[in-house]
Amino acid sequence: MNLRKKLIIQYVRQFSGFVMVLLICFLVTLAVLGMKLLHEDIEVDLSRLTASDIAFQLINDGESIRVEKRVEKSVENHEGWLQILDEQGNVIYAYRSPADIPSRYTPGEWMAMVQSKQYHVKHWVVDQLDRKVIVLYGTPAPEEELMSLLQAAESSGSAEATKALQETFLQKKPGMRFTTAKGAFYRSGTIRLLLPSLN
Repeated sequence: MNLRKKLIIQYVRQFSGFVMVLLICFLVTLAVLGMKLLHEDIEVDLSRLTASDIAFQLINDGESIRVEKRVEKSVENHEGWLQILDEQGNVIYAYRSPADIPSRYTPGEWMAMVQSKQYHVKHWVVDQLDRKVIVLYGTPAPEEELMSLLQAAESSGSAEATKALQETFLQKKPGMRFTTAKGAFYRSGTIRLLLPSLN
């Protein structure tokens, strides 16, 4: 083999090795970035996750299914609850479930729960090994109570009613976003700017 062919083969090997290392670094970076985004979504709001994201957060040890600790922490931070149902509607895992949430569902009952006005409920159907499970995640829905308080404060026009309404808004959902008629967003911390106009 002459020198020219040896140099070409050596160049191709080095270039291929460089491309492979670059590709591996790129894939590792994408994986790390994807995991970081997933963890941020879990901390911010579980309802943003997809069924495959939820599947990664389930721990199945053969006999029981539970969720990762960071999911439980997120549920607790959002004052929510979480249930995992088997194919027969039995609750096989529950975390922070209120007393008015059933421990066994009849067909279609959990769909009625999803449409409930008392809770914001998100559901996922997840494949776990040889069976499908339904994951229900709910958070309180204070809109009805807050709307009646808002109407009462508006009709009474008293400073006491406005102050009580401000405190209720801040207690119910610290990060809640409100939309004005013009489409502007306000966080509940800035609701004080809107409510004095009720007087």
